[in-house]
Amino acid sequence: DGADGRARLHLVQLDIRRTIARFTVAGEPDLPAARALDADGRSLIRVPDRAGGPATVIDVRSARIVPAVD
Repeated sequence: DGADGRARLHLVQLDIRRTIARFTVAGEPDLPAARALDADGRSLIRVPDRAGGPATVIDVRSARIVPAVD
């Protein structure tokens, strides 16, 4: 957690063993409950919020947060 109370997520590319993106998100990400999924040909990671807020969805290829998909 950052000083402002927001969580920081790091997207790590395991082949090169480096962080390729950092995200600051509101809420309490539940990393053990994170799931990989495919939607419209995109590889996504969906990270739910422990506090019941909206899930964070990360597009792995573009390394960006995208609107949530169900």
